[in-house]
Amino acid sequence: MSIPSQQQRPTVLRASSTLGRLSPMSIVRIGTLVASSIGFVFLCNSYKAMMESNWGQPTNRILTPNEREETPLPPPSSSFSSSKQFLPRIFAIYFPQFHPDPLNDRLWGINFTDWDNLRKSPPTNKLGYRIPRPLSSSPLGYYDLRSKETRKLQGELASRYGIDGFIYHTYWFYDPSFDPSQPQPVLHQSLMEMIKDGHPEQPFFFNWCAVTWVNVWMGRPIFQSKDATINKNNALTLQIQYFNATFEMVQTHYSWLSQFFKLDNYVKIRGEPVFFVYQYTPEMNHILEKLRKCAILDGYTGLYIIMGRGSPPEHVKDMKEIVGYQLKKLQTLDVMPDGDLINQTMTYPYPSANFDNLSLPRWCQSVPVENERSGGYDATKLGEPAPSYPQFGRNKPEIYALPVTFDNTPRREFKNANQWNYGDPDHVVQKFRTSLEILLTFDSCCWRSNLYTPQRNQFSRARSESLSGIGRDDQERFVVINAWNEWAEGMMLEPSDVFEYRFLETVRDVKKQVTENQCRGPFLLGNHSR
Repeated sequence: MSIPSQQQRPTVLRASSTLGRLSPMSIVRIGTLVASSIGFVFLCNSYKAMMESNWGQPTNRILTPNEREETPLPPPSSSFSSSKQFLPRIFAIYFPQFHPDPLNDRLWGINFTDWDNLRKSPPTNKLGYRIPRPLSSSPLGYYDLRSKETRKLQGELASRYGIDGFIYHTYWFYDPSFDPSQPQPVLHQSLMEMIKDGHPEQPFFFNWCAVTWVNVWMGRPIFQSKDATINKNNALTLQIQYFNATFEMVQTHYSWLSQFFKLDNYVKIRGEPVFFVYQYTPEMNHILEKLRKCAILDGYTGLYIIMGRGSPPEHVKDMKEIVGYQLKKLQTLDVMPDGDLINQTMTYPYPSANFDNLSLPRWCQSVPVENERSGGYDATKLGEPAPSYPQFGRNKPEIYALPVTFDNTPRREFKNANQWNYGDPDHVVQKFRTSLEILLTFDSCCWRSNLYTPQRNQFSRARSESLSGIGRDDQERFVVINAWNEWAEGMMLEPSDVFEYRFLETVRDVKKQVTENQCRGPFLLGNHSR
């Protein structure tokens, strides 16, 4: 399933053959330099040994096409301090559909999983491009997420390519018709297995997908009849999401969540477990309030709630491009509740025109400035006022997110399937690379005073201050990728027969590039800087 670790080349120091011809002072200087070099090598080797023993890297790891070119990345952490990390953490949304579940058994037949949709899909989509399937040379294949070995391999793959953590979809419907003696969650068996065996070891938090399931998939549920309930779009209702929950019902939900909150690798921000919600509806407010109360009763200072909203990442997207249907679908910040119910928002990465043609704003350029806190912004040169960051709740900047690519042919009738960022693999990977570079650069440089300025010939390290004066804590900084493994919608970082390891390699390479650049700018990312 895996191969031995790559061997590191030993570092060798060679003395000069002309040493005897040098003056005593030169010999002293060379001796000092050699001692410093030896000390540096010892420090590097000590750090390497520490990382190998404490990082959690396995002794055997996954074979990849670029084995010899891979570069070690910093270890992930589930509880960052405000230690001025340069990059935000990159988390990938993780889809749990790959094991049998009683609800899917009822809807689609015994032992149905999303692999069934992928297996029966045609070789190509309506555009004539291949539909990705698991790479045959990858040890993952068509896996069952109840398998410890599968989840362990996923963790190794994520660590190797710089994915700092996962966001797991969870489903809790508050359905009064469910058997009270049975657990409310669905598609959760892999999570229960993770508690038992600890894999994957990545930091993680949950996404509560609090939405009604409707049948827009290819095929017909086994219970469908002519008089079945349909919505306004003629989609059959499969499972209703209820919000009429009593405190006792919420306590049951929290009791299930709390077993994960107690894990060391469950992400917490200032001691509060992070709880992400897929999209907002006012009906859920009282449930979120009750969940937070339960967390406080459980000994936490609170529950850190991140709310998804259907909107593009506004500072890196020309909003004039959002028109028609997409404009009507936008969830603006003013629809969110006032007060402290929500700690932070995320522009949820729905594959759509919202994420086309991302670009860095003109004010985020490396122009000479004197002000330490300006982050490179100079209104007199660019003629633009400093924009205010999208704010919500406790004045926290939004989390920006990005889809990889999208093709839902496996779940739709062939002619009705949708594609986004789909076509020639080189073009698809390049668009993902450019967009990811923009998001990482924006978060690391545009709203933090890191930009290189020629007058100072140095870097400002006042990273806790943003351009607009909103305090930023590294614990709250994420870039989210959709998705790790949503195979039936073509959104996967995992190796495929179409893209191989290229999406993962892109994450690794872009993190390295943005880190090495250190905000020097100007950030002319192809033709995407505006």
